[in-house]
Amino acid sequence: MARRPSAALLRRLGQRSRLRALLATLAAAIAGAAVLVLPRPASAQKWTVDAGISSQLTWSSNARLGSTDSSGSSGSSGGDVLLDVRPRIRLLAEGSRLKLSGSAVVSAVTYADRSQPTRLQPDVDLAASFIAVDRLLFLDASLRAVQNSANVFGARPEQGATSENSVTTTQGRVAPRLEGQFDSLRRYRLLSENTYTRESGATTSVAGAGVAGYFGRHSLLLEQLPRPFGVKVDAERDETRYRNAVEDPLVIDLARLTLSYEIASDFTVGVHGGRERTSFDTGGSAGNLFGVQAQWTPSPRTTFSAFEEERFFGRAWSASFSYRTPQLAFNLLSSRGVETSPQSVLDVPRTGNVVALLDAIYTTRYPDPTERARIINELIARDGLPTDTLQPTFVRAQRLSLTTLSSAGVTLIGVRNSLSLVAFQTRTEDALDSGPLATALALTNNTQAGAAIAASHRLSPTIALVGSLDWTRIRALRSAAGERSTQRSARLQLNAEVVSKMNVFGGARYRDFETNTTSGSREAAVFVGVDRRF
Repeated sequence: MARRPSAALLRRLGQRSRLRALLATLAAAIAGAAVLVLPRPASAQKWTVDAGISSQLTWSSNARLGSTDSSGSSGSSGGDVLLDVRPRIRLLAEGSRLKLSGSAVVSAVTYADRSQPTRLQPDVDLAASFIAVDRLLFLDASLRAVQNSANVFGARPEQGATSENSVTTTQGRVAPRLEGQFDSLRRYRLLSENTYTRESGATTSVAGAGVAGYFGRHSLLLEQLPRPFGVKVDAERDETRYRNAVEDPLVIDLARLTLSYEIASDFTVGVHGGRERTSFDTGGSAGNLFGVQAQWTPSPRTTFSAFEEERFFGRAWSASFSYRTPQLAFNLLSSRGVETSPQSVLDVPRTGNVVALLDAIYTTRYPDPTERARIINELIARDGLPTDTLQPTFVRAQRLSLTTLSSAGVTLIGVRNSLSLVAFQTRTEDALDSGPLATALALTNNTQAGAAIAASHRLSPTIALVGSLDWTRIRALRSAAGERSTQRSARLQLNAEVVSKMNVFGGARYRDFETNTTSGSREAAVFVGVDRRF
């Protein structure tokens, strides 16, 4: 009599089937995207596509860093060998009516000793803009799929590995808009942004966590540019609906009138006042708002803007400064305001902050955006540079938070060397003093700080040495348990181009995770791999 397959064998076969299905889907998506961006009279005349696949084999002394039973000692049960296969595509297409941009990556990670289950981890950031009616009707759409920490106090996931503290957050966005000009000084815009967020693949459950839901931002703008006096009227409604919500939709309605004055051709100041209404209290509440703003643009390479106002939660502000040269680009940001989880996925740039700084550096040398994208893709592949660096850990919860953020990013490109620096500090706390969303939990009341440096040195035209260091810390606010976690990481990698569009690489990494919430542990790992561009 034939033996029935075991449950473990069926699970493995199911995992392999899902892996093959997802890889086939990604291959079809890459082929479809390539077809979409082929030059056509009505779609994209200028395009660039960087598609490829990389594979990395890693030996780790502790593949379960941060799990409840990982000790991090030599020879612990967490040691394992893992294989990561990562197909990817980056694209930019610009046509008379359609523009496409973004990237998509899927990591398929499997473990020889099954210290963790085989997982597929998508990392997608794609955007499209379509002109439906010239100078009137536009349609924007985007798709994001990112890997987040399930527990904000847990160990951060490492590229090329899976983590027990991981969850996939996916958000789709559709935004029709009417936009145009009455004349050279007066313009209008009517915009409706609609986003839908879901989560999948969580390997651990955290009380109060979850971001699935809807966020909508609907706005109207009428503006006359300051020459030298200007006026602007804007109105906005922000609405968040969590899935399985603890209360009714969270709605903020506001309207402003702004009066501005052009002190010089590159310097404008303004004052504004208005009214806002919220749905957070029983029956809702309303109040006045007022503030000031300024913008300074002395050259296309330098921009400064600042905005401050009094609102229902106190002071809100946003200030940014950016500067670029042919070798250097940096930006500074400080902001304070209220947000919900689906809103933060939409508003906070998640990926490509290094790519954005490189794009600023090469803007003057390569004015054509598609040619510039091609140059940047080649630089990243040749020197083994990261496409993005350290960012604050995303807070997953049904929440209404008051968030204060300060950040800085710098990228420097030389003949043989490149350097990228980033630092941030953020404070997240309940925006309300009472009600279901005033939880006072460490999950939604904490401070985060972090810093990272990544450097590349080209030893020869085909060989580059890449190193990185990063540090993060998170601490709870007003918590009796005093939850806290600190993580440090170091990575060194040698990258060599063996033939055109094919690189081999190898290196080592070290991670140290300290916490009083789960188990602190350490990991040492060595890895080798190959990267092929098509």
